[in-house]
Amino acid sequence: MLIGSKAFNCLWKEWQEEHQPLQVLQLLLAYIEMPEDLSGELKETQDLLSYFDPDLAPHDSFWKDIVRLVDLAFPGDSLSQEGLVERQIHQLRYLISSQQAQYVRRHYKKSGMTDKEALAAYLRW
Repeated sequence: MLIGSKAFNCLWKEWQEEHQPLQVLQLLLAYIEMPEDLSGELKETQDLLSYFDPDLAPHDSFWKDIVRLVDLAFPGDSLSQEGLVERQIHQLRYLISSQQAQYVRRHYKKSGMTDKEALAAYLRW
């Protein structure tokens, strides 16, 4: 089931009700099979992005949930500590940026448009 789908949203809600914020984030990282370190290779990024629904919009409440969970799981500057989960959360931010850029390209970019113009079209919406 894709992240952003109705089925996943039910699971996501259940995770948040039954687990602490850090545990929810760890479940998400395990769900997408987040590696210890991203290689930066296109295939790896595409494989990770395949867990997300292509229609999961940047303004979807899922992303607000992620921000809230990170804030709760890592108060103050504790996210700057060295550790596997902390590193994966930082790398998740890269993945989120890629997912959102793909969404904008897929849904707002017209022929001849630059990514910047497509982003402007999305933001005007």
